[in-house]
Amino acid sequence: MIQKLKCLCSVLLWIFTSTLVQGMEVEDLGYQLGGTQISAGLAVGGRSFSYQPSYSYYQSNIGVESTLTSGRYILQGSYDFNAYQPEQRQDEIQDHLMALSAAWRPIPSSTILLAVDLKDVEEERGTGLTADLIDIDNSLSSYQQQGVDVNFSFNRIAERSPILTVSYNKDIKEYDQKTDLALNANFENESFGISSGYRWSDKKIFYYFRKRREIYPNALSKNSTNYTSSLGFAFPLTLITDFSLSFGKENKEFDREEEEEQETTYWSGEINWKPYANNTISIQSINQQNPLTKENQTLNEENELSVFWEYKRSSIHSVSVGVSNKKSIVVIDGKESNEESISIKIDNDYKDFIFSLLYKREEDVNSEKYWSLGLSVSYRFSGVI
Repeated sequence: MIQKLKCLCSVLLWIFTSTLVQGMEVEDLGYQLGGTQISAGLAVGGRSFSYQPSYSYYQSNIGVESTLTSGRYILQGSYDFNAYQPEQRQDEIQDHLMALSAAWRPIPSSTILLAVDLKDVEEERGTGLTADLIDIDNSLSSYQQQGVDVNFSFNRIAERSPILTVSYNKDIKEYDQKTDLALNANFENESFGISSGYRWSDKKIFYYFRKRREIYPNALSKNSTNYTSSLGFAFPLTLITDFSLSFGKENKEFDREEEEEQETTYWSGEINWKPYANNTISIQSINQQNPLTKENQTLNEENELSVFWEYKRSSIHSVSVGVSNKKSIVVIDGKESNEESISIKIDNDYKDFIFSLLYKREEDVNSEKYWSLGLSVSYRFSGVI
């Protein structure tokens, strides 16, 4: 499957490149080169912890994107390379992402999009599925991931308009290794979603539904089907304040009959206040009821409150501050246990430089407290060839 997708991407990119050349040499074909953009970035930073040694790192990336247009058709190809190198070299990660997308707008208010991407990742350690610090040989090294996305969207530019988006997505991830850890991590995901609603003036009501099928070829007990649905609305409270509220539910059904269905419900409310043209304040509250997965468990709840402030001093300078407080409450056999975390993120964006600070403080069920602090400076460049 991986080789077939590689061949498919190679053919599509060859067609894309050939068309670009033809479009530049033969004007009467009706094609226009929308421009080739190149971007690059470099970040240097460090993190300190109360529970493990500190470390420094650097992260670099480079990307190229080219667009070809012809009437209501758009063809776009891109390549991105990212490298993450921390102080401990065994945690090095490199990934290559090649993508090709084609869009068609039969009428100005609708778009049909087809996208194909191929990602190749090389890592000394796993990301998310890391091995034991002692048993490095049991780590995940590299994998390939392929994805296909098909989307149809309709949103008329008018005071009143229905809103509709229909999407299909398929992802395949396969590790190069044949160890148990790698085999259990291989997956195939397939999802279908519908987002619909109606917008009038500055008000909107919306509904979302998605069915997601998760298949693990080498770990059949993990196979499941997820159903997600949500309903919400957004409207202005004043000329400078708007409010949105949504309620959602997710049901996870396992293929194994002995596995019970898991249900998650949540509601989310957000207020955006813009007292001045260059100031925005957002407040968001989320309450989530997670599945009861343990014996004699009667509550598994998460609450999160976030405040975000952004100040745009000028076209080249902006400052943002975000504060988030998250608390989880679990009740088993009538005994309540709590976990809490507070995070603060500050970004100072000046010209092509970004100065970032991230502080996080956590308290576990045993009242043990942990903290981490991260600082980074990054530079980004972008230009049109």
